[in-house]
Amino acid sequence: IPLDENGVNDITKYELKEIYVNGRKIDFSKYLTIEKTDKLLEVKFELKVQGEKRYEIKKKEEKIYNLNVNPYKKHTLQYFTKNFELDIEIDSENLDIIFSELGTSKVFKDVDSVGKSKRIRKKNSEILFPKQGFILFYKKNP
Repeated sequence: IPLDENGVNDITKYELKEIYVNGRKIDFSKYLTIEKTDKLLEVKFELKVQGEKRYEIKKKEEKIYNLNVNPYKKHTLQYFTKNFELDIEIDSENLDIIFSELGTSKVFKDVDSVGKSKRIRKKNSEILFPKQGFILFYKKNP
């Protein structure tokens, strides 16, 4: 995640709240590294999985971005993935999110919207290939 050039007043933050693999909660502390350099907040999660034909991975993260430096979030897949679901909620009246597919042949379908909160829920039931995914653009409201 890019940081403010001076790095002193940067508000960028990342926290992994929880992660599940096939319904089993993982103690992620030994698989997660977060390093802050002058220009980047680098987050790596490396967990070797084996023995199953399918893996369902669910994670809950909290991220704070400096929109002057990082006004978008790009997510691309590393592996073939089927039944990809995205659920994002923002807790801000001053911010909108614009969703855009990235390299996909079939569009992500809207799942639903919930109450007054700003929430994006999307699903793609097709097989997604490595390097396909989406981009979220964050836009400040005047």
